[in-house]
Amino acid sequence: MARHVSASLKSFLKLVLRKRDPSLFGLLYNKANIIIILILLCI
Repeated sequence: MARHVSASLKSFLKLVLRKRDPSLFGLLYNKANIIIILILLCI
């Protein structure tokens, strides 16, 4: 389930933020990767 949530979140970030605010996109995209890894390690 965490993988589906992460894929949805990353897709949303790519579609909405990448063009509008590239620096914020990069920050949130990298944070999303870290959070997903931590969730998967706890399962």
